[in-house]
Amino acid sequence: MKIKIPFLAGALAIGIMPSNAQSFEPTKRTMVEDHTTGGAWYGWWSPRGIVYLEDFMMETSSAMYEVACIHGNSGADVANGHFDAMYLPTYSDAATNTMLMNGWPCFVLDRKSSASYETETILPTQFDAVSDDFGFANLTIEPAFDASTRDLTVTVDAHFAVDAENFRLAVVLTEDSVHQPGVDGYSQTNAYNFINGDAADVPMASSSVDFNAHGPVVLSTFMTFRHVARSIIPSYGGQPGSLPSSVEADGVYSYTFPTQSIPEEYDETKMRAIALLIDTSTGEIVNCLGAGFNESQTSSIENPVPRKDFATSLFPNPAAESCTLDFTSARGQAAELRIMDTNGRIVQTKNITANPGSNQFIIDTSLLEQGIYLVEILAGGQAVSSEKLIVSER
Repeated sequence: MKIKIPFLAGALAIGIMPSNAQSFEPTKRTMVEDHTTGGAWYGWWSPRGIVYLEDFMMETSSAMYEVACIHGNSGADVANGHFDAMYLPTYSDAATNTMLMNGWPCFVLDRKSSASYETETILPTQFDAVSDDFGFANLTIEPAFDASTRDLTVTVDAHFAVDAENFRLAVVLTEDSVHQPGVDGYSQTNAYNFINGDAADVPMASSSVDFNAHGPVVLSTFMTFRHVARSIIPSYGGQPGSLPSSVEADGVYSYTFPTQSIPEEYDETKMRAIALLIDTSTGEIVNCLGAGFNESQTSSIENPVPRKDFATSLFPNPAAESCTLDFTSARGQAAELRIMDTNGRIVQTKNITANPGSNQFIIDTSLLEQGIYLVEILAGGQAVSSEKLIVSER
């Protein structure tokens, strides 16, 4: 039994049962901090990061990670319109001062592993190496947004599985699918164009932009930027005092961050608040969890579904009129089939029964527009399998 005593600006819920052992296995998500830049000339190679990050997101269950694309501004020439309007100094500059951030484009995983996007396999490989690390605590995040005042208040709970020390909380706000046609600072410099020698011969296309087909700058009319980091609350290192200096196994600790004003030009329907659990002794992020505004999300500890419960494949792929989802389940259970587009919008859902052993389900693609989609199976409240689906021209 435990008692939870919430209050603003930080609260402690004291675990009554003392324990030095692990109380449960926390549900872990990995924080992907993508470093990129657009209109500034140091963004010349950033299309590679845009494409390879999208490939990763389309091929990895969204229940396994959170992502924030942190825009830098090195090489800016504001007088001539060469700058990144999404530059966030409080986040980008702090990250640049660490040894992990090594240029544009690169990725940092949980602030413990990083690399440049040299090939499409580097991010998935490093993700596999850290995604099963111990998460220390399950998180609950509740972003409460008042549309009339545009005020946002975020409360985060941390339910620790072990005794621990020196942890803090932070919150990252992101906006997805940022598109500002004709506005300076929302273009993308581009090494993968027809005048750049060998780079022009490297296929580099996302679901929305074929960079090989554009010149040295992709105009803002054609660019849509994913998961743009709009704010980090309060800072890169987290909020002092958001958690006690020592926490107990099975203790639940709550903190409500100071209210934030969301600018009018941000689309709150595409925004996400992501809680970061930071180990201040190492600087690493040990767990994270995000939610849309006025949603509540909680890491699951009851009957978690092992990732290996499901094995899936899609055929044919690309598909025109239909395709077959072939999946194997380790045990019988109710599940949900969900199809999302590249903007994260759910375009189809279907309740299905996963019988032990081999299963097949026919997906009607005739009503889907040509493009790339993510097909997920959800069981026990979490995504347990995902496949990229390409719908071809009919």
